[in-house]
Amino acid sequence: MRPDFDRLADIYDETRCCSPELTGRVVDHLKELLGTDSSLLEIGAGTGRFLAPIGRAGIAAFGADISVEMIRRARSKGLKDLLLADGCHLPFNDESFDGTMIVNVLHLVGEWGRLLTEAARVSRKAVIAVDIRTDDSDPYNIMRKIFERNGMLPINCGPTEKELADSCAPDSKIDLGSFTEHQRREDLISAFDRRSYAFQTSIDDSAHEELMKEFSETLTADDIAVVRSVEMFLWRPRRIALFALERTFG
Repeated sequence: MRPDFDRLADIYDETRCCSPELTGRVVDHLKELLGTDSSLLEIGAGTGRFLAPIGRAGIAAFGADISVEMIRRARSKGLKDLLLADGCHLPFNDESFDGTMIVNVLHLVGEWGRLLTEAARVSRKAVIAVDIRTDDSDPYNIMRKIFERNGMLPINCGPTEKELADSCAPDSKIDLGSFTEHQRREDLISAFDRRSYAFQTSIDDSAHEELMKEFSETLTADDIAVVRSVEMFLWRPRRIALFALERTFG
């Protein structure tokens, strides 16, 4: 079952890290990889957290997402080149863009192989994946562990972008470094209590209450430093398409 991102749209930005430093490094490397006069489609663009700075850098940035409310939120920021579309069935001609990009999307997609073949089909130069991950001290991972211990953690539909890179060696791999974000305990409790993350959306109210109680008791510090490590991977379209086809139809 797909998470209900329409419900999460209005709280998405405040519960996901996307610092200017992080997006700045992504944009700088995109300019090096594709060129400033290039075009890029982000699949799973959400509220446009990456599209906005990419567009300001001179790259023609387009976005596709399956959520009406995510698209609405992105448009409220002044972004225009957005389309309600399933990444597994993109309504674009072959080689419509210089590159396509995904950011922490694949684990949500059951037909992830088909999404990659579509990303490759509409790309002239590159399919790019950005992987953002944290260690076990991240409250997000702490809550996932609580779900797992209670037998309520949904199984990822697809691999993470890092797992994809481990399975299909990228043509280029760039370590974008680490970023530290400080979060307040009360803000984290509020975010998780509103079920702000995809893995929380399928449980009933009584289970949610019990899991929140355990989470609140586990999270004791008032200020939590979360370190995010970011990598960018690039594949030539034909290479990643052949890999994905084997997983989709093999």
